[in-house]
Amino acid sequence: MLRTPYLVLLLVLTTSTFLTAQITRTENSRNNLTLTIGLNQGYFKDQNFSPLNYRSTGPRFGLAYTRNTAAGHQWSTELGASLNTLKNPTNYELDPDRYQIDIALGYLKALNNNTSKRQLHLGGKYRTYVDLTLFDGAEAVTFFALHAFEVAGAGAWRTGERHSFKASASIPVFGLLSRPPYTGWDKFISDNARNIPKIVTRGDWLTIGAFTGLRAGLGWEYQLSDRFAAEARYSLAYYATQRIDPFRSLNNSFSINLTYR
Repeated sequence: MLRTPYLVLLLVLTTSTFLTAQITRTENSRNNLTLTIGLNQGYFKDQNFSPLNYRSTGPRFGLAYTRNTAAGHQWSTELGASLNTLKNPTNYELDPDRYQIDIALGYLKALNNNTSKRQLHLGGKYRTYVDLTLFDGAEAVTFFALHAFEVAGAGAWRTGERHSFKASASIPVFGLLSRPPYTGWDKFISDNARNIPKIVTRGDWLTIGAFTGLRAGLGWEYQLSDRFAAEARYSLAYYATQRIDPFRSLNNSFSINLTYR
């Protein structure tokens, strides 16, 4: 049975596809390049690594390119990275390092109700998300890597002459899930210790249910000029699985995005 976040997103996306007004076409295709700088705060628990609950804090950086076609559809590529330090209630003197990297390619189709003041898109993305934690160099290690196809949606509502409200959400539905063995290390990892991509792509192809994922964001954008726009944005990312050992993480990111058009 679908969990509540999935059900809400599914209802919103399904309802949007039945809108039948004419698509608003832009005069020209437009290319957007967006730089993101922010702070990532989250919670992390991985039974493979430790029975403790950890808090995670660190900077987040991102770079994204979006191409809007003349028909209003969107092609996008995204790169994001967070460099975090984990803390737990014991205040142990050595804090684990946590690295989060996500790379995504996407296509969103403009829906039939779009106007100059409201733009809605629905489509899909392919995303590689790697969450890697190291303690004391590599004395202990754990990771969650999901290379998955997502159902995705986005919307933008113009709220004034220069500003607009934006929202987006996506859920992974099918992908390759990679987790470490129960001990964190095995011969395969030892033999490929310098080849992280090979390690985090060893796994099983699974569907929704074997893992849980939800990414969402809310933003307020202000048009600085014809070429530049600035956005204050909140983003959420939640992942969980029971494979190998239970894993659960919740990440909140607060960022400033600068877009060049």
